[in-house]
Order: sequence, then structure tokens, then C-alpha cells
Amino acid sequence: HLIPVGTYVFHANKAGYLQASSAELEVAEDRQYNVRLRLETLTTSLVGTVLDEDGEPISSASVDCRNVQTGDVVNDETNLSGEYEVEIIGGNWNLSVSADGYAPSDEIRIEIEEGHTIDINREHGPFVLEEYQFTVSGLVRNPAGQPVQLAEVNIRNRDGEFYRNFTPQGGQYSLTVGPGEWVMNANKPGFYLANGNFEVEVFENDIEVDFLLTPQGG
Repeated sequence: HLIPVGTYVFHANKAGYLQASSAELEVAEDRQYNVRLRLETLTTSLVGTVLDEDGEPISSASVDCRNVQTGDVVNDETNLSGEYEVEIIGGNWNLSVSADGYAPSDEIRIEIEEGHTIDINREHGPFVLEEYQFTVSGLVRNPAGQPVQLAEVNIRNRDGEFYRNFTPQGGQYSLTVGPGEWVMNANKPGFYLANGNFEVEVFENDIEVDFLLTPQGG
């Protein structure tokens, strides 16, 4: 383009990009100049945090964004502080979170413009995942097959979590625990557990464990 002699600053802009500007350029008569401007893409992203019910960060949680129009999925993984940042394009997205040992979150709908960042913590609050809960249940009997009343059934994991339940007249028990590896035991004064402790793995389903308590001297 032909322009008059003078001092100029050139600008370039486009939706979804940061505006670019040149340095001042002195334009002289009968001269040609080549001005190059580089446009940098504006970041479009969702940021936030994933926590457990105690407010502790959940690392390695999967954060999934599904584009409502195209079905495309973009995901990220939380860091040690439970934080994530998912870079996407402008549009409508469904956002959800999942992590091993926890129930997945509900989806939330997000509408975002190109070049913007939405803080999910500020708009919707952090994602809070509930730990999966499983039931370990069964019966405590004596060698004659009769239920043992007031037997203590306890369960413990390596982190020191400990739960116990006392059997009623029918000899049944039920304990609610999170996922993981547990050690179980049943006892009652005057009885012994012939097989010792039970090691159980609780990861996907409720489980049943029966105990046989033998009267001492019996």
C-alpha cells in the first residue's frame, strides 16, 4: 500500500488472537518496507481443582471435556495439588471428573468464548468426589452351624482405618468401607478363630465373608 511519509506503528488483530504491534517505523519517500506481524493464539481454557470430601486434593484425576456440537473430547489430569487446566476452543462443553476409588462427578455445561479462561472453582465451585463405599457382610457361626451372638467383627487397613460391628442374635454383621486392601478378624470371649485373620481386597463390589468361631476346649 502507498502511504504518506511519516512515522507509523502497524497493528494486526483477529478474533481468537492477541493483537500484534510493530515498532515505530519511519516511512521515507520512494522507499519500500516489509512489515511482518506475528499473531499469537489466545488461550481458551478451563481451570479448577478436584477435592475429596475432606477437602484434600485428588491427584491424577481425569478431567474430561466433551464438545456438545462435535462430540470431541479433550482431557487433562490433575497435579499433586488437585489442579487442572484444559485447553479447548470456544463453544459449549460438558465437563466431568473421575478418579480411581471415587464415584464420578455429574456433568456440568460450560459455554466459553474463544480466548477466554473460566475458573470453574469461581463459577461452580471445585469438584468434590465421594469415595466409593462398599459393604462387607456375612455370618459368624460355631462348628454346629449355629449363629454366634455378640461376636466382634473388625476390619482394618494399612492406613490405620478401623471399623467393627457386633453380631445380633442371628449372627450377621455388616461393615461399610472404602476401596483397598483390608484385614478382617472375628472374636468373642470363650471362642477362637481357627483360620486366623482374613485378607480381603475391596475394589469393585460388595463382598461376603463368613467366620467360624470355635468354643475353646470344645
